[in-house]
Amino acid sequence: MSPTVTKQARYRDPDAISGTWEAFERILKRGGYVTTGLRKVEAARAVAVHVDLARSRSRSFALFRDATAEAVGQAQ
Repeated sequence: MSPTVTKQARYRDPDAISGTWEAFERILKRGGYVTTGLRKVEAARAVAVHVDLARSRSRSFALFRDATAEAVGQAQ
């Protein structure tokens, strides 16, 4: 995949992307990684190992991450 994808204006704010999995599928198809439909669960598992939770630019994900961490911390 092109390293410039994240620098493109339409992908800078993850929460502003409409049709996120469709956009992801288009990028993967253009790069030759997917030739048929995107297998979402398989893709999610493959991507998850590379995600740096602390550096996410998604505001909604950051809120979810922080609330989850707080809930886990309070439960102990």
